[in-house]
Amino acid sequence: MKQQELREKLRARRDRLEYSQEYMGAKLGISQAAYSDIETGKTKLTEKLVTQIKAIDKFEDFFQEEPDKDLKSFVQTIVEKWPWKKKSLYLIIAIIGWAGLDVVVRAPADFMRGSGAGTEQQYDVITGMIGLGLTLLVALFIYWFFWVKKW
Repeated sequence: MKQQELREKLRARRDRLEYSQEYMGAKLGISQAAYSDIETGKTKLTEKLVTQIKAIDKFEDFFQEEPDKDLKSFVQTIVEKWPWKKKSLYLIIAIIGWAGLDVVVRAPADFMRGSGAGTEQQYDVITGMIGLGLTLLVALFIYWFFWVKKW
């Protein structure tokens, strides 16, 4: 990986983790300005510096190459390039997932309609029950991600 790519990836990871340049500099035993020089390219990434960065929490795997087709790599790329905080990304994913549940919620009732079994009132009850259950699952998912995991 080229120096410039490493610097961009380093900054993206630092931003994603919400670590300040001061924090990173303190962990490396250098000033904020010296750390800024690393990210801007004024200071070259040496083996010693790479070893020190790997010792920082959540940077252990930073310099390992992963195949681009790997799902973890794909998700990591989205998270690193996402311009806002991680919580907004998870919220958007939850909303898209919730919207996609419409198909799942309506499928049993549509199947019953197609087969001619049941009444319209039964279809509505089934759709409502499935919708309520899935809404509760989505609410638990959102609660877990935002308050339990604190992402």
